[in-house]
Amino acid sequence: MKTLMEEGIDGHDGSLIKLEKAEDTLYLMYKAVDSIIAENVWEDDEDIKCFS
Repeated sequence: MKTLMEEGIDGHDGSLIKLEKAEDTLYLMYKAVDSIIAENVWEDDEDIKCFS
């Protein structure tokens, strides 16, 4: 999460995307990974795939 705020990621059009350094941004990312949907995906071995 810190990397997304500090370094950013490459967008689909080649632009650099950085998340806003704000408490609510961090909280929303935390809530996304703390959700039942994220837990179900994490626990289901058949859904986890390696994209390379």
